[in-house]
Amino acid sequence: MPPESKPPICWSRVALWTGITFAALAVAGYFGSSILLNRYLHSDSFRALLGQKTSAFLATEGEYLPIHCNGFSFYSDGYTGHSAPIKELRADQIRADFEPGALFQGAWQVSNLQIQRVKVALDLVHPPVAQSPVLGNASEPPKRRSWWIPERFELKRARIEETQLAWSPPGREGSLQGMRLLLEPNGRDLVATGYGGTLQQAGWPALKVDHVKLRCRYPDLFLTDSLFQLTARRA
Repeated sequence: MPPESKPPICWSRVALWTGITFAALAVAGYFGSSILLNRYLHSDSFRALLGQKTSAFLATEGEYLPIHCNGFSFYSDGYTGHSAPIKELRADQIRADFEPGALFQGAWQVSNLQIQRVKVALDLVHPPVAQSPVLGNASEPPKRRSWWIPERFELKRARIEETQLAWSPPGREGSLQGMRLLLEPNGRDLVATGYGGTLQQAGWPALKVDHVKLRCRYPDLFLTDSLFQLTARRA
């Protein structure tokens, strides 16, 4: 009897099941990574990372209040910090939207940052010591993070609805109240444009702010454009 011949391999069926297997693995990997990412976004480690990067950007020592996440949108009641010459800094009602696609490029990209109110008190009596900002206890070793967690933060734009700035050297007290501020990075610089508000300085009449434009390249700050108006004198 002639030997029995093996049935021919159905390559289309093999390709079909291979595709189904890879698709199942991709879906499982997607949901698994989503669970891990969601768990990390709700952790104290993520809040600490945000606080560290914000403090480094502002050259302060500070931290966030608890952070609430909804997808890639984040909310916190506030951030507090200090570092000479900033005696006190407080940001209230912070909302941020992150671009999820930027995670594959190794960055947390903030596409939109909104802050309801920022209060800053400057200490202009004691000159700051020229040193890098201290982020936490220097004696503590840096915390290890998972390899897939980006370290880089990128900011596209920020909007502050109300800015309150005060300085109080003896005899030269002053403040800037009620300014709306827009912040946009431009290369190595940070461009800040402010609208509205009132500028007060001891010994000078109060000024109404039409607009102010600043360019910051830390530690230098340049005033590039401004327009002020004298407020009406009281009878």
